[in-house]
Amino acid sequence: MQGFLKDYPGSVKREAALARLAINTLRSSRCHCALKWDEESYAHFVTERGSPFDHAKVMAAIQHYERDFPGGRYLPEMRLLRGLAAAETQDWKTALTHLVPLLNDPAARDLHLDASNTTASLFMLLMQPEHRLAVKSAIEAVPGAEEKLRIFRRTPSCAWRLRLIGGWLDSWSGD
Repeated sequence: MQGFLKDYPGSVKREAALARLAINTLRSSRCHCALKWDEESYAHFVTERGSPFDHAKVMAAIQHYERDFPGGRYLPEMRLLRGLAAAETQDWKTALTHLVPLLNDPAARDLHLDASNTTASLFMLLMQPEHRLAVKSAIEAVPGAEEKLRIFRRTPSCAWRLRLIGGWLDSWSGD
Protein backbone atom coordinates (compact mmCIF):
# COMPACT_ATOMS: atom_id res chain seq x y z
CA MET A 1 0.00 0.00 0.00
CA GLN A 2 2.86 2.38 0.77
CA GLY A 3 4.25 1.85 -2.71
CA PHE A 4 0.86 2.33 -4.33
CA LEU A 5 0.29 5.58 -2.43
CA LYS A 6 3.73 6.82 -3.45
CA ASP A 7 3.35 5.84 -7.11
CA TYR A 8 -0.28 7.00 -7.49
CA PRO A 9 -0.87 9.89 -5.07
CA GLY A 10 -3.90 11.17 -6.98
CA SER A 11 -5.57 7.82 -7.54
CA VAL A 12 -9.30 7.41 -7.00
CA LYS A 13 -8.30 4.34 -4.95
CA ARG A 14 -6.26 6.44 -2.52
CA GLU A 15 -8.99 6.35 0.15
CA ALA A 16 -9.24 2.56 0.01
CA ALA A 17 -5.46 2.24 0.06
CA LEU A 18 -5.15 4.44 3.16
CA ALA A 19 -7.91 2.45 4.88
CA ARG A 20 -6.20 -0.86 4.04
CA LEU A 21 -2.90 0.53 5.28
CA ALA A 22 -4.47 1.46 8.64
CA ILE A 23 -6.17 -1.93 8.92
CA ASN A 24 -2.99 -3.80 8.02
CA THR A 25 -0.93 -1.72 10.44
CA LEU A 26 -3.14 -2.82 13.32
CA ARG A 27 -3.58 -6.40 12.13
CA SER A 28 0.17 -6.94 11.74
CA SER A 29 0.49 -6.81 15.51
CA ARG A 30 -3.00 -7.66 16.73
CA CYS A 31 -4.55 -10.07 14.31
CA HIS A 32 -7.95 -10.45 15.93
CA CYS A 33 -9.85 -11.54 18.97
CA ALA A 34 -11.77 -14.78 18.59
CA LEU A 35 -13.66 -17.36 20.58
CA LYS A 36 -11.64 -20.58 20.88
CA TRP A 37 -12.09 -23.88 22.68
CA ASP A 38 -9.37 -25.58 24.67
CA GLU A 39 -8.76 -29.32 25.23
CA GLU A 40 -11.46 -29.51 27.89
CA SER A 41 -14.00 -27.88 25.53
CA TYR A 42 -14.04 -24.64 27.49
CA ALA A 43 -14.67 -21.54 25.41
CA HIS A 44 -12.50 -18.49 25.96
CA PHE A 45 -11.43 -15.41 24.02
CA VAL A 46 -7.92 -15.20 22.63
CA THR A 47 -6.12 -12.45 20.80
CA GLU A 48 -3.93 -13.75 18.04
CA ARG A 49 -0.81 -11.62 17.82
CA GLY A 50 1.80 -10.86 15.24
CA SER A 51 4.65 -8.48 16.00
CA PRO A 52 4.67 -6.44 19.22
CA PHE A 53 1.88 -3.86 19.31
CA ASP A 54 2.98 -0.38 18.21
CA HIS A 55 0.22 1.98 19.37
CA ALA A 56 1.85 5.10 17.91
CA LYS A 57 2.21 3.51 14.47
CA VAL A 58 -1.39 2.26 14.49
CA MET A 59 -2.79 5.63 15.57
CA ALA A 60 -0.68 7.45 12.97
CA ALA A 61 -2.14 5.25 10.21
CA ILE A 62 -5.71 5.85 11.45
CA GLN A 63 -5.13 9.59 11.77
CA HIS A 64 -3.60 9.74 8.29
CA TYR A 65 -6.77 8.25 6.81
CA GLU A 66 -9.07 10.48 8.90
CA ARG A 67 -7.07 13.61 8.05
CA ASP A 68 -7.21 12.93 4.31
CA PHE A 69 -10.83 11.68 4.32
CA PRO A 70 -12.70 13.32 7.23
CA GLY A 71 -16.05 12.19 5.81
CA GLY A 72 -14.69 9.00 4.32
CA ARG A 73 -16.56 5.82 3.63
CA TYR A 74 -14.24 3.79 5.89
CA LEU A 75 -14.86 5.78 9.07
CA PRO A 76 -16.67 2.83 10.74
CA GLU A 77 -13.55 0.73 10.13
CA MET A 78 -11.43 3.46 11.72
CA ARG A 79 -13.78 3.45 14.74
CA LEU A 80 -13.26 -0.31 15.01
CA LEU A 81 -9.49 0.11 14.75
CA ARG A 82 -9.53 2.78 17.46
CA GLY A 83 -11.51 0.43 19.70
CA LEU A 84 -9.17 -2.47 19.07
CA ALA A 85 -6.08 -0.30 19.65
CA ALA A 86 -7.55 1.02 22.91
CA ALA A 87 -8.32 -2.52 24.06
CA GLU A 88 -4.75 -3.49 23.27
CA THR A 89 -3.45 -0.70 25.53
CA GLN A 90 -5.98 -1.54 28.27
CA ASP A 91 -7.84 1.75 27.81
CA TRP A 92 -11.18 0.05 28.43
CA LYS A 93 -13.33 3.20 28.36
CA THR A 94 -11.99 4.35 25.00
CA ALA A 95 -12.35 0.84 23.62
CA LEU A 96 -16.00 0.62 24.65
CA THR A 97 -16.64 4.19 23.51
CA HIS A 98 -15.76 3.11 19.96
CA LEU A 99 -17.06 -0.46 19.99
CA VAL A 100 -20.52 -0.12 21.58
CA PRO A 101 -21.87 2.44 19.06
CA LEU A 102 -20.43 0.34 16.27
CA LEU A 103 -22.40 -2.66 17.53
CA ASN A 104 -25.55 -0.54 17.35
CA ASP A 105 -24.86 0.57 13.77
CA PRO A 106 -26.86 -1.60 11.32
CA ALA A 107 -24.85 -0.18 8.42
CA ALA A 108 -21.65 -1.66 9.90
CA ARG A 109 -22.78 -5.28 10.21
CA ASP A 110 -19.60 -6.53 8.57
CA LEU A 111 -17.65 -5.12 11.53
CA HIS A 112 -19.88 -6.54 14.26
CA LEU A 113 -17.95 -9.79 14.68
CA ASP A 114 -14.65 -8.09 15.51
CA ALA A 115 -16.41 -5.48 17.64
CA SER A 116 -18.50 -8.03 19.55
CA ASN A 117 -15.60 -10.41 20.14
CA THR A 118 -13.44 -7.62 21.50
CA THR A 119 -16.28 -6.23 23.63
CA ALA A 120 -16.98 -9.71 25.00
CA SER A 121 -13.30 -10.23 25.78
CA LEU A 122 -13.37 -6.96 27.74
CA PHE A 123 -16.42 -8.16 29.65
CA MET A 124 -14.60 -11.37 30.50
CA LEU A 125 -11.87 -9.30 32.15
CA LEU A 126 -14.39 -8.78 34.95
CA MET A 127 -13.30 -12.26 36.04
CA GLN A 128 -9.78 -10.99 36.70
CA PRO A 129 -9.51 -9.17 40.03
CA GLU A 130 -6.68 -6.96 38.78
CA HIS A 131 -8.89 -5.57 35.97
CA ARG A 132 -12.36 -5.87 37.51
CA LEU A 133 -12.86 -2.38 38.90
CA ALA A 134 -11.32 -0.58 35.90
CA VAL A 135 -13.50 -2.54 33.46
CA LYS A 136 -16.57 -1.97 35.65
CA SER A 137 -15.85 1.76 35.67
CA ALA A 138 -15.49 1.79 31.87
CA ILE A 139 -18.76 -0.11 31.40
CA GLU A 140 -20.59 2.32 33.66
CA ALA A 141 -19.11 5.32 31.82
CA VAL A 142 -20.05 4.30 28.29
CA PRO A 143 -23.71 4.62 27.26
CA GLY A 144 -25.09 1.27 26.16
CA ALA A 145 -22.22 -0.80 27.53
CA GLU A 146 -24.23 -2.15 30.49
CA GLU A 147 -26.94 -3.26 28.09
CA LYS A 148 -24.36 -5.08 25.97
CA LEU A 149 -23.05 -6.77 29.13
CA ARG A 150 -26.56 -7.94 30.07
CA ILE A 151 -27.04 -9.36 26.57
CA PHE A 152 -23.64 -11.04 26.64
CA ARG A 153 -24.32 -12.65 30.03
CA ARG A 154 -27.29 -14.45 28.46
CA THR A 155 -25.39 -15.85 25.47
CA PRO A 156 -24.41 -19.52 25.16
CA SER A 157 -20.71 -18.73 25.28
CA CYS A 158 -17.96 -18.39 27.83
CA ALA A 159 -20.20 -15.78 29.48
CA TRP A 160 -21.46 -18.54 31.79
CA ARG A 161 -18.28 -17.99 33.82
CA LEU A 162 -19.57 -14.57 34.82
CA ARG A 163 -22.12 -16.41 36.98
CA LEU A 164 -19.30 -16.80 39.50
CA ILE A 165 -19.50 -13.05 40.13
CA GLY A 166 -23.19 -12.77 39.23
CA GLY A 167 -24.25 -11.28 42.56
CA TRP A 168 -21.64 -8.56 42.27
CA LEU A 169 -22.58 -7.86 38.65
CA ASP A 170 -26.29 -7.76 39.50
CA SER A 171 -25.65 -5.23 42.28
CA TRP A 172 -24.45 -2.58 39.83
CA SER A 173 -25.59 -3.59 36.35
CA GLY A 174 -29.31 -3.59 37.04
CA ASP A 175 -29.65 -7.23 35.98
